[in-house]
Amino acid sequence: MKIAILSVMMAGVASAVDLGEYFFKPENWREQSEFFAVAHAKEGFKFASDARDIVNCLDHNSCTWFDLKVWETKVYFDKSAEEEKIARVELSLYNRGDAQNDESIDTKELKSMLAKIESQRRCLH
Repeated sequence: MKIAILSVMMAGVASAVDLGEYFFKPENWREQSEFFAVAHAKEGFKFASDARDIVNCLDHNSCTWFDLKVWETKVYFDKSAEEEKIARVELSLYNRGDAQNDESIDTKELKSMLAKIESQRRCLH
């Protein structure tokens, strides 16, 4: 299981789905793209490729990762395997442009957030 942390964001955001808890469960990594897209359409997940091997969510109010706000999520599926499954997940937790949207954080908050992310990432291994 691979989770690529692209960036970092603020804690304490209410959400429809906690992706950290969701992907902590090994059985959820065996989901097929069609099932995942339909099951999470209410959170804003949609297919991002004609091959239907990437499902993404750009709604930054509908997902968290262990209570950190997720700005963008991309879920990649391995369709070449005997049984299709999730290959990797990319999360964008904070982007430089977020500072322009009154979501800026200072150095202390960023260090605290990075420490929390590292702690949660270790739980997944």
